[in-house]
Amino acid sequence: MGFATPVHDAVAIDELVHLGVAHRAHVGLVHGGQIRLADTERHDAFADRSQRLAAVESELLQSLPESNVAHLVVSLSPEVPGDMQITQDSFSTYKNELLTTAWLLGKDSAPLTDVRSGSRRFITRGGWANGPWYCHSELHCDGSGTWAMRLGHRVSNADMIEFAWVEPDTVVYGRLSALHLLGSHARDRSGATSTALVKAALVEAPHAHPAGPAKPNLHPLFPLRIDGYNRSLGMRAPLSTQFRE
Repeated sequence: MGFATPVHDAVAIDELVHLGVAHRAHVGLVHGGQIRLADTERHDAFADRSQRLAAVESELLQSLPESNVAHLVVSLSPEVPGDMQITQDSFSTYKNELLTTAWLLGKDSAPLTDVRSGSRRFITRGGWANGPWYCHSELHCDGSGTWAMRLGHRVSNADMIEFAWVEPDTVVYGRLSALHLLGSHARDRSGATSTALVKAALVEAPHAHPAGPAKPNLHPLFPLRIDGYNRSLGMRAPLSTQFRE
């Protein structure tokens, strides 16, 4: 799997902070012209958010250090943008907050080790650029944001093919943690409101993403699978008919 086709979701920003999805419906008597106008406005707004989402995702991918291992990339673009102001005082406050908060759900320690100010954004990093675990996020003044994280993986060999694999729980956990960070930023720092367009992509390496950087001269580069793990037997539990041991 070189690139996992992402799914776009429109979710309520407040609910992202609590790791839920809000579903609200409003029913009323409207005329056909009003419906067409509303549909056009929603279509235009969705297109704008999609373009913004693609832009912030591409910028982050181009900023990642060279790597040949699997990454989870999660991006968010709010429907009603915010306007975070970066001053000397606000940067000091937000930097301390980002460095001392346990953004990875269920963990007591803060994963981020570096926070810098960029072009209308905060740039955060955690882990080691050349190590087994690394995370990188860019949190923009309008509430948009992107998070990329290297996924812990195992390597197996089946049918004379060597491949990397990750457990579904690892992917879900990473996505929820990313949404918590991005949703908190959009709501609390930028003041963005309403819903947000969210996208998650799982790639075998950053360059495998359509908007990713050039392929690095790093080896080996393994195909990526999502498989379970049978803890009682201590072995991989294939979730498809491919790559069975």
